[in-house]
Amino acid sequence: MTKQLVFSEPSDAISNTTLALGRFAFEALGGGDGPPENVSRRLAEAIHAYLTDDDTDRTARAYPALLQERESNETVEVDLSVRDSLWRSLEAEARRRAVSVPQLVTHAALHYAAEQDRRGVAQRILDDLAMHENPAPGR
Repeated sequence: MTKQLVFSEPSDAISNTTLALGRFAFEALGGGDGPPENVSRRLAEAIHAYLTDDDTDRTARAYPALLQERESNETVEVDLSVRDSLWRSLEAEARRRAVSVPQLVTHAALHYAAEQDRRGVAQRILDDLAMHENPAPGR
């Protein structure tokens, strides 16, 4: 199934909302490690990345039962500013997966954090290989 998403319409306003994000996802996005705006910015990036991901295998997977079973009191409120078209796409995807918007946002945040972590690990490996290939003078 191909998703058709439109993220910039001529009259595409930006809406502000407050979402209950799962605590684990909040912490994975760096919650507590800086200003709240950092988590809000990363969360908006996570939603956009999740909805535009071309990896159909990953996006076709069912919503994890583990996230559905988590208690709703394990959340942190996060202020979010997103384009209305992105928000509508998010709501449509949540309906398609039969989950709430906050659940889908938590899922998107965890995917995003995992991808960022994967990239960081890959970069550290490349840096380590380069250091061994070109050792600093005196080593």
